[in-house]
Amino acid sequence: MEKFDPLSEQERISAIVNFIETGYYSLAITLTTGDVLFGDQDFDLGFQYLPYSKKYRESEDKKPLKMSEKPISDHIVLLFPDGSGTVHGHSYGVWIPVSWIAHIQGIVLLVKEGPERALRNSSNPLSKSIKEHNFEIIERLDLKWRDYIEEALSKEAIPGGGIIFDRFELIYADWEYFKTRNGGIKSIGFSFVIGGSIGWEQSLYKFMMEKLHREKYTNLLLEGHPEYNTEMKVRGIIREDSEKQDSYLEGVTGCVYELRISREDTNSARYESIPVLIQDRSLCYPREYLNHIESELTVYGVLQQIPIRLNERTYNFCLLARAIAFIPPD
Repeated sequence: MEKFDPLSEQERISAIVNFIETGYYSLAITLTTGDVLFGDQDFDLGFQYLPYSKKYRESEDKKPLKMSEKPISDHIVLLFPDGSGTVHGHSYGVWIPVSWIAHIQGIVLLVKEGPERALRNSSNPLSKSIKEHNFEIIERLDLKWRDYIEEALSKEAIPGGGIIFDRFELIYADWEYFKTRNGGIKSIGFSFVIGGSIGWEQSLYKFMMEKLHREKYTNLLLEGHPEYNTEMKVRGIIREDSEKQDSYLEGVTGCVYELRISREDTNSARYESIPVLIQDRSLCYPREYLNHIESELTVYGVLQQIPIRLNERTYNFCLLARAIAFIPPD
């Protein structure tokens, strides 16, 4: 039974923008049930809500944010400690539906400035107390949660408007796939001896680049999807799946991502989403930065009959990525 009314969208935006502008990092979020969860804001929170900041919009050295054209997520991720009392490393994330949020309050920690100010970096007994407190609520209310491990590269280096490319950038290349498609070593036409490996790699690279540049784009919005197990090329913005689903395919691990394909029809939704499976071994770009690339990427892959649940929608297919790159417009 609800004890408090949920914040309206405008109230939630105002509250989040306020603590972002005033420098708060740790939060106390009161739910409509009366329960209070403690933790730190996920880095993506600032990227979603910063465009609504008057202070940011009026700053002369900032460019208009492309993100302001996209819808805000239907949840907020709150990061909290694992109870070990250590700085950085392992922690937990809880997904809080925005319709459950009744109040948001910033927390000032009495610790030195820098990354250590995060609540999830608290020492014990505070770290253990927060973990036990939050998990009691999470389990009782059946909230979604998962492990969170801080990535090696700092996201503080990412520009406020996200990562925008101005020249060709290779993001992902499944070389094993292109070796098979290119007929293997024998198709190159020379013996695989000293120096041969260089020519082989150049041939594979050329083959992959031809697929990225010369293949015709598939217009999924008009044509639906083609036959399964066929190659296709689409263009859009890649975003992490809110559930961070991973799998084991072709002998390696991979994760499901959302590919947002822009719509030109302004009377419809701003984009159409399809699930894309990206394998860890084939990444040519930091995985922790993928979610912050604002440039539209070209994705070449194979459509397979893999049922996927993505952002509250069920798909009967998934695009298995073979190559991903930013290709500058002509």
